[in-house]
Amino acid sequence: MKRRKVIIALAGLVLVAGIAVVFAGNRSRRGNKQENRPSVQTATLNKRTVMNTLSVTGTVESAMSKTITSSLKDVKVQKVNVQVGDEVKAGDVICVFDTSDLEENLTDAQTNLNVSRQKTANEIETAKEELENTKTATAASAARAGETAAEADSAYQEALEKSDKAYKEYEDASQEEAELKEKTSTIKKEIKEAKSGLSALESMLLAVQTEEEKTQAQADIEKKNAEIESLNKQYEASKKSYEEAGRKTEEKLAEYEAAKKEADNAKSSYKKAVWEKEDTERNNAQSVSGKENSLENSRLNAVNSSSNEENQVEELKEQIESCTIKATSDGIITSLNVEEGEVFSGGQVVTVQDNEALSCQSTWMNMILPTWQKECVWL
Repeated sequence: MKRRKVIIALAGLVLVAGIAVVFAGNRSRRGNKQENRPSVQTATLNKRTVMNTLSVTGTVESAMSKTITSSLKDVKVQKVNVQVGDEVKAGDVICVFDTSDLEENLTDAQTNLNVSRQKTANEIETAKEELENTKTATAASAARAGETAAEADSAYQEALEKSDKAYKEYEDASQEEAELKEKTSTIKKEIKEAKSGLSALESMLLAVQTEEEKTQAQADIEKKNAEIESLNKQYEASKKSYEEAGRKTEEKLAEYEAAKKEADNAKSSYKKAVWEKEDTERNNAQSVSGKENSLENSRLNAVNSSSNEENQVEELKEQIESCTIKATSDGIITSLNVEEGEVFSGGQVVTVQDNEALSCQSTWMNMILPTWQKECVWL
């Protein structure tokens, strides 16, 4: 039935061509009869078979022809289900290629995909743990840095207070020394004045003539000597206090200088602790950010890696699926380029022509049959 449709289709072409030739011949003969008008001959009719034969070189083609190709190469043809001239329906299996190698590759690809997924999952988990550990460590280091800075600040404030106190004591000692110095100078001046007065009295004693005046002068001289002696004692005591105050001032100055140096050192330590705290916080932020980036990169790598492996698996599945060649439409097999057992090198597999839209072609005629004539006729 399948080949009969092709034969009938071609027969239609020949029949139409034959009718055209006969019609042309009859018109020619009628013209010749009118011109020549030969004499009529009679003959006895006998029953016999009359046949006109017309040979025409041509082909029958479908108006819709589909060629099925495959990009597979170097694969063995496992099975061929059709031959040239067979009629097929859309979805019929034309042939099947060997999928053993592809299936092995698919198994390997699926294994690689599972391994890749597990590996990336482990990497993500490790990145998460590292991030949490970094957060814990940085929090601890930040706390230590903060405590160190606070302790340095406390030490600086204590040293500063000590320095201020030492400076106050130095000022007090210096003030006392200045006062004793002034007092000692005043007593020394008074001694000098007293001695001058004594000299005057002694001179007066030599000048007086009466005994009464002499007695009075002697009394004044003794009194002045007693005054000078008292002033000398005051001077020595004041001088001693002044000298002690001087030593005390020097001591307080040394204490102040030491306290000030200690305060300066404490201030430097405090500044250093603050800088270290800021550096720690900055480094901690960078460390945490780095671990967060590592985690994000691990997640992106997981997506990319899985995507690549999944694509490979899908490609292999598609290749395995493409090893089964199916007809994409109804029609007749007019060309078949595969044989069972051979190695397919790629390209065209089969050509299917739609037998519902055939056209007849010859070397001298090219026409499409009317819509009411669905088949060509082959005699």
